[in-house]
Amino acid sequence: DTAVEWLFGRARQLGLLAVPVAGPEVVRGPGTAYLEAVARILRRDGRGVALRIYGPELRPVGQLIASLSQLLETLGVRPEATDLFLDLGALDNFGHKKLAGHQLEDEVSALVAEMWAALNTVSSMGFRCIVLQASNLPDKVPPRFNDSCMVVPRAELQVWQQLIARGAGQVLRFGDYAIVHPRQTDSDKPV
Repeated sequence: DTAVEWLFGRARQLGLLAVPVAGPEVVRGPGTAYLEAVARILRRDGRGVALRIYGPELRPVGQLIASLSQLLETLGVRPEATDLFLDLGALDNFGHKKLAGHQLEDEVSALVAEMWAALNTVSSMGFRCIVLQASNLPDKVPPRFNDSCMVVPRAELQVWQQLIARGAGQVLRFGDYAIVHPRQTDSDKPV
């Protein structure tokens, strides 16, 4: 058994209804061993899967669809049994580096346009649920904030709210990292 299969075996013993998370090889790789293990869990448990697509893999939209189609085929699962997490990560890593000050509104509008195009494409695939998640905390906090608070505008929440206002509310949910995102580090140790 792989580590993920061992974990799901223990979850079954405890009566937990766990759902595995998979993603493109760049996130879960290298190779297909993890995806093959998730596919075995899917066949055994029948609860579906969550796919996490990280920021850089969201563009261009054609590449996103190809990546999703390949993942669904490799896992042997249909979109109706799949929760899709569109994970922008830290917005400063997504190419929107001016998310503070007077340019915030323009940057949010640009990101909304990009995500709207992606949502229009993936929502037609019939996923069980689509979640937009992001962090507006920058990857690297300037040293001047080492011993003080840093106030950061909630651009990621504004993006989600504008997508909802455009009509994405039937399919789109919001996943909040709070103050730390999954790739955040502190010195030499993960947070």
